[in-house]
Amino acid sequence: MIQASLLQPTKATPLPPGSDYYVPAVFDRKGEREAIENLSASTWEKVVPIIHFLGPREEKKDLTSARFTQWSRRVAKAVGKHSFYLDLPRLSPSRTVKTGKGDVPILDRLYEAMHKRDTNFIPVANVGARFEAALNSVADCALADGNGFALRYRFREPAPTPNESHAGRLSSALEKIGLEAQSADLIIDFSYIDPDDEFDVDFLAKDLQAMFDVAAWRSVVLLGSSIPPMMSCVKEGTVGEIERREWSIFEDVRVKLSGPVVFGDYTIQCPTPPTKGGPSMRRTVRYTSSGATVVARGQGDITESDDSQYKELCLSIRERPEFCGGTYSWGDETIARCAEGALRPRAQEMWRGAGTSHHIKFVRDQLQAA
Repeated sequence: MIQASLLQPTKATPLPPGSDYYVPAVFDRKGEREAIENLSASTWEKVVPIIHFLGPREEKKDLTSARFTQWSRRVAKAVGKHSFYLDLPRLSPSRTVKTGKGDVPILDRLYEAMHKRDTNFIPVANVGARFEAALNSVADCALADGNGFALRYRFREPAPTPNESHAGRLSSALEKIGLEAQSADLIIDFSYIDPDDEFDVDFLAKDLQAMFDVAAWRSVVLLGSSIPPMMSCVKEGTVGEIERREWSIFEDVRVKLSGPVVFGDYTIQCPTPPTKGGPSMRRTVRYTSSGATVVARGQGDITESDDSQYKELCLSIRERPEFCGGTYSWGDETIARCAEGALRPRAQEMWRGAGTSHHIKFVRDQLQAA
């Protein structure tokens, strides 16, 4: 028997255009799912995350239908009935999945799995080389569910040629998908912002305004991150800071735009998911403050299996003036309890979750106070 939810999927709540909403982009990893699952009801009120299905690192590895069943179960447990964007950053949407009905497009199988969990998701189409392969799946899902869709535009990948413009590319993509812009959220993604990247705020605002003016978007999100793929910028055995440039750029630009814009970031992670395996990362605990990400970095052999130094890293964070206290969020409680010796430290996923939990709560409060 087909459940009613398969015939009439629950509608997602669209992202309102108010600038006090927040879009955190997270990956399908245990720590980040735990952070989402443990958000308080008050934090969830104005948070609409982007959840990325990563899939296997190896592009050629076969995809089984069961993988999507397992993944949708994990994500549904984390998000409950809250609305979220759903994207596929690492695998090509042209890939197919073997099912009992034959080979089906990967996005169709992903959406089917999420519908069976009665989740409230909004599909994302990435403007660029893979756009054509995802176009039909995203459009069909948006029409069937009535939740609309998101166009994700990677602002610097690649830069427009002299005969192109960001607005022109965006207009062409919207025309190809064939859906009304009033049901579309525009996500302008700056990806990783290097410390040496320079932005002229006036020129940037002019480009962004032209993209805003392409259509009557349901909402517009600016997304980016200053977290590098490697933490070598912080010396081993010390506590350092990484400027949150995505926040300062957002603050500078939004006052120059004619319409409201929503802030988004990649929480405490680098925007690019790894495509190859490798040795374990050196231990870090990351903690968001008003203008920087505080990083307590461990030392020693990068493949060392002993996680005991996490207690020292947590003590370093707890002693900082930026620490908000053990009751501030689920992540803050995790850091405080580990520092006190009341919680046994585990591998890096635990600290990915703790840092993400604190970050989402902190940015949500930061936007509310702005």
